[in-house]
Amino acid sequence: MRVLHYVTGISRDIGGIEKFILNIAEKSDYRIDILTRNVYEDSIAYSMLCNAGVIVYNLNMPHLNIRNIIPFWKAIADFFKHNSETYDSLHIHYVVEPFLAKYAKQSGIKLTMLHVHSKVICSNLIFQIIKRYFIKLNCRWSDYYLACSKDVANKVYPAKYHEKIIVINNGIDCSQYRFEPEIRELYKEKYNAHGIVMCHVGRFVKIKNHEFIIDIFIGILRNYPDAKLILAGEGPEKKNIQEKCKKNKIDEKVIFLGDVKDITPYLSMSDAFIFPSFSEGLGIVAIEAQANGLPVVASLDNVPKEVAITDLVKFIPLSNNPDEWLSMIVSSIVLEKNTRREYNEKVVRAGFDI
Repeated sequence: MRVLHYVTGISRDIGGIEKFILNIAEKSDYRIDILTRNVYEDSIAYSMLCNAGVIVYNLNMPHLNIRNIIPFWKAIADFFKHNSETYDSLHIHYVVEPFLAKYAKQSGIKLTMLHVHSKVICSNLIFQIIKRYFIKLNCRWSDYYLACSKDVANKVYPAKYHEKIIVINNGIDCSQYRFEPEIRELYKEKYNAHGIVMCHVGRFVKIKNHEFIIDIFIGILRNYPDAKLILAGEGPEKKNIQEKCKKNKIDEKVIFLGDVKDITPYLSMSDAFIFPSFSEGLGIVAIEAQANGLPVVASLDNVPKEVAITDLVKFIPLSNNPDEWLSMIVSSIVLEKNTRREYNEKVVRAGFDI
């Protein structure tokens, strides 16, 4: 089987979709390649995908708009014209991309599948209508309708396709995330972290709600002055968050990791995972945290309930103030070191291991 995955871009930081494809490429016997509009070739994600043997085809169209929509259609039509015999299946990870499934099918690709990873958010009514049209068109030319959770699927796919939805667990290699007590002590010493350690992994974008994470951490420091906060990821909001830390004189307490290939040591040194997103498709990083035995406090109504595959996950409304989040986070830190290792197997039994 030769599968071509379509993503809108491979950014400088490792996103959930890149992780999903990378996990498949490393574990599957299938040929896995990627078609995309934009690639940062100096990124960790691109390097890791290439090392896994993935060929990345770049259309060099970072921003899709009314001025380049026709050249985009011509580019994908031309690509499938010359590559339809190379691939058996097209796996589309952005269901709004116009006419993608249609051109693939018309060129001779045998199977096309859509895969919803998050809600389609758009405040402009006209753009909402246009996006709904493109989703319907892609559905019409697709064979399978996949999603990371039932909740997200029902919000994105038209009602006539709801009975055909297949929920795919965004699997991880659980063995890579197992809690290691020796590594915990080593890294706590490395970062001079002798108090509570909070952790968050995610792109620095508005939807991840880093501002609120800092507000929570400021409250934690009032009660636990030796606490540390780990923030892993890159993105356009990173500078603003760094400035907020400096303004509140907590910058020495916050560890900005950037993108890291191996997040497990930092999960192991942490005591709780903060996940106050405004919206999530599923939240694969919360699955990774549970595989490490790390308690997760997530935003109610914004993070799907399906992410709670163990009893480590607690939900709280974003409308609650930072002090209420603080209380729930602190109350969740009760696990002994030996107990944390047991949760790796629980995540395996929940069906999220690849």
